[in-house]
Order: sequence, then C-alpha cells, then structure tokens
Amino acid sequence: MRRGAAAVFVLGLAVLVGCSLSARGMLKAKGYDFTPEEFCRAVKEENAGAVKLFLRAGMEPVAAGAVFTAAASGKLAMLELLADGGAALDKPCREGAPILLAAKAGRSEVVEYLATRGVPISFGDEKGVTVLMYAAGACDLTSVRALLGRKAEAAAKDSRGWTAWTYAHERDEKDMADLLAEAGAETYVDPDRDLFLRYARDLDPTFAGSLAGESERLPKGYLADVADFRRLALKICCQMGGSKAAVEEYLSRRGFAMTALRLKTKLWGTEGDACGGCP
Repeated sequence: MRRGAAAVFVLGLAVLVGCSLSARGMLKAKGYDFTPEEFCRAVKEENAGAVKLFLRAGMEPVAAGAVFTAAASGKLAMLELLADGGAALDKPCREGAPILLAAKAGRSEVVEYLATRGVPISFGDEKGVTVLMYAAGACDLTSVRALLGRKAEAAAKDSRGWTAWTYAHERDEKDMADLLAEAGAETYVDPDRDLFLRYARDLDPTFAGSLAGESERLPKGYLADVADFRRLALKICCQMGGSKAAVEEYLSRRGFAMTALRLKTKLWGTEGDACGGCP
C-alpha cells in the first residue's frame, strides 16, 4: 500500500509539473513571460485566458499588486478570477485596501462585489478617509447606498473633521448629502473655505472662486478654491514686487484667521521666499 500511495503521489506531482510547464508554454505563445509584471499586464489587458494560464502555472494571485490594479480600474471579471484563484481581497497595500481604491475611483460594481464577499467596509487611509467618504467624493450614489445598507459608519470623520456629508456637499450632490445626513453624518463645512474666498475677493474684487461653480480650471470644491486662491495670491505677490512676506502681512493685517505657518503652507507650500512665475 505504501508503495502504491507513493506511486500515486509521484504520478500526481508529475501531472502538476507537466500542466505547469504546458501553461507556461501557452503563455509564451500568447506573448507573456512568466513574471509577476507580465501577470499584472494580463490583468490590465483583461486577458482572462492568459490570467487563467498564469494561475494554472502557479503564479500567486496577488503578485505585482494584481488585486489592487483590478479593483482600482474596475475590472470586476479579473477580480473574480483572482478571487477564485485564492487571492485575499481584504489585504491593504501602501495605497490602501482594494475596496478603498475602488471607492476612490467610483467603481461601484467592484465596491458592491467586495462588500458582498465580506470585505470590511470600515477601511480608511492614513488621513482617516473612509470607503464611504471616497464613494461620496466620487459622486457614486450606488456605492453610497450599498455601503449604508451594510451599516457603514456615516458619522465617521477624517483627520480634518470632514464627514461623508462634507464630501458629498463639496461635489454639490444634494440628494447624496441628504441621504448621508439622515444616516447620521454631521453636516460639517470646513471653515477655511469661506476665509479663502473672502480674502481672495479682498485681494481682487473680480475674483469669483469656485464656490458657485464659477471656476473652470478645477472641479468645484474646497481644493479648487485653495488652488484658485494660491494662483491669485501669487499674482498679487508679483504686483507687490515679488515679496511673499508682503502678501502675508497684507492678509495678517486684515485678520486672516490662520497662524503664519499655516498661511505660508496654504499659500506657498514649501517653496522659497520669492514668488514664482513673475514676469
């Protein structure tokens, strides 16, 4: 019996090795080398036949970030193949968990699929931005409803104090914002936003900003206001002889409610003292 069992084991191993070598040969014929990078390329190209061959040949289903690539790009069929191949769908990488990346990209089908597979929906990134917040910021009402249906925490706040309601509000998604408020999200608006607009208009009365969607340079929202304000401040800076300190003093004298360090960070980032781009 022992000899028979050993023979069966050896035969089975030989079959597996033979299948693996055969699969690698077929991959070569399709134009793929047996490497993690090529495996990820097959996922990106949505080449289901090649992905199956890679898995049959022994490639790890999570190699080269294949799961994250499929989730972020909305390639649901590829994600299903990887899951069938044993890929863990709830393991975060540096950029975040697959469900977080899918929500950030507005991939509602992937978000719903991962949620139904039991993937935790409470994931957040290093700034505390949750799956629900990302879905709201991506104007993905389908995902927001699905997440709330699975008891996503609407009252959660990120490191700035923003809630999922704030993200919906920033995109002028009133119906979504109302839905989130009913689910318990605080109606929080960042106080810096109004300050930026008010002082930008003080610098230049013709400045409209993006609060009412008047800016065509960037999507509506706080970040667009900050970007517009920074551009305007640089313009005024050039008019003041290229002195950033003059702009900071100008705003400070008018009661700009920020410390000098925060103001410098918001206006200039980590650049030097002189204004950039002056004629």
